[in-house]
Amino acid sequence: MAHGLLESTNENEELEDIGLRYIQELRSRSFFQDFEEDSECKLFSSCKMHDLVHDLALSLTQNEFSTITTSTKDISKGVRHLLFLSIPQNLPTLLQGLDHVRTAIFNTEEMSQSALNLCLLRFQSLRVLDFRDSKFEVWLEKIGSLKHLRYLCLPEACEVEKIPNSFCKLQSLQFLWLGEEIEDLPSNIRYLINLRFLIFPRKQKRLSKNGLGCLTSLRFFWILRNEHLEYLCEDMQGLKHLRTLFIFECYSLISLPQSIKYLTALETLHIEDCTNLNLTWEVDDQDLAQFSLQKLILVWLPKLVALPEWLLARSTNSLQLLKLGSCRNLKKLPACLHNMTSLQQLVINDCAEVRNRCEREVGEDWSKIAHIPKIVINEGCF
Repeated sequence: MAHGLLESTNENEELEDIGLRYIQELRSRSFFQDFEEDSECKLFSSCKMHDLVHDLALSLTQNEFSTITTSTKDISKGVRHLLFLSIPQNLPTLLQGLDHVRTAIFNTEEMSQSALNLCLLRFQSLRVLDFRDSKFEVWLEKIGSLKHLRYLCLPEACEVEKIPNSFCKLQSLQFLWLGEEIEDLPSNIRYLINLRFLIFPRKQKRLSKNGLGCLTSLRFFWILRNEHLEYLCEDMQGLKHLRTLFIFECYSLISLPQSIKYLTALETLHIEDCTNLNLTWEVDDQDLAQFSLQKLILVWLPKLVALPEWLLARSTNSLQLLKLGSCRNLKKLPACLHNMTSLQQLVINDCAEVRNRCEREVGEDWSKIAHIPKIVINEGCF
């Protein structure tokens, strides 16, 4: 997606869906194999490329990809994709003439600020900038000049504490992964008008108004392991294209904003291990639109005593998966489940009271769920 290689005859098809279709096609033909999913937060999948496909890719791109180490003496002027395993002393000489680099991936523990600035100034056509496997402190004041950048990864290992305001000039940016050391987002983040995927920093305490809520292109929003966040922004109604909201290990989060009721494009809501989160609040039924929710996953929510019926009742024609895990204070299932003809799978694990109420044929809630094709309770399948 970052390199603009996704094409579809359907102009309304989402870029992420096109990419997934590509992957599924390659997988079905065994070109991609051995898929693995992150077992903890199910964030990304990894896979292996078939040897024959790998050899073909190398033969077609032999002059476009280069790995840089301390022993690198020369780089082809036609190179488009660079992997830095270390920073050679002759870096200024190596980078001369490399004006068309599209990808820069840094997998090195040491890099001077001057070397980084040199790369950022040289690679003005950059689409992908990935520090995922780096462990050095960087200052990104020069990053605002990368007007073509679409993918930026600054995860845990990269010690970036502050995002400069120039960062908000990246109006082509589509994917942003922010690391744990970042304490605050720039006030002008709303100018990232093409941002589609955001992984949120751990130290952010609250989401400011007129910031994230203005990211109208956002499709995927992940908030991971943030121990300080108490509230989400109240202007989430601006996220009219949001498809996935994933909240994981946010122990201080108290409630979701009322504005979440306007996220009618939301397809997946996954909330896990949020010990203080209360999903019970009054909603005016007349003020609710129909949702597109397909997957609702609620795990390790000790304060959950009742499912958010305001959400379920507006998803009767779309919800396909309902998964409840370790919600030990959950008392019963809502009556609206009886009307959910679209619901294909119900998974209940470690929810004692609900489990008893869902006992086959005799449980008090059995009539609400008997129509569901697949029911898994405590890893047992009806």
